[in-house]
Amino acid sequence: MTTDPGFEVVYSIVVTSCINPFLLAGIGIVAVGLVLALLTPWKSRGGIFMFGGLLTSTIGGAGALECRSFQSALRTGRVSTVEGYVRDFDPMPFTGHKNEKFSVNEVTFSYSDYDLSPGFNQSASHGGPVHGGEWVRIKHLGNSILQIEVARR
Repeated sequence: MTTDPGFEVVYSIVVTSCINPFLLAGIGIVAVGLVLALLTPWKSRGGIFMFGGLLTSTIGGAGALECRSFQSALRTGRVSTVEGYVRDFDPMPFTGHKNEKFSVNEVTFSYSDYDLSPGFNQSASHGGPVHGGEWVRIKHLGNSILQIEVARR
């Protein structure tokens, strides 16, 4: 992945892990269910745990597959690119309760720290790199931001 020397990559999904917390939690819940089903008299409870764990793992697995798809799209250039000044920046408060939003050349993005979907979601109030008025280049698929480059000063 080559970048323009006039820009600094501040986020890229390519270097992000696709391990979703739901996937890990689901595997742990399945393990608890197996222990309950095999080693205790609570066999029916073990089945419930295993079902819940499989459901949770499926949700996490779907997120991991979407993340891998986004990584592939960015690597192969199958993304949309928008470049310009960050406008209409509406930061998320530190306590949450609303999405952070901004526009670049009429393309609007909205995200939250509390969103577990793949792609960029770090608000400025929690250390994110996007602020109003700066020149950026964003590679995205729909509202999912896959890479952010900020112009060097």
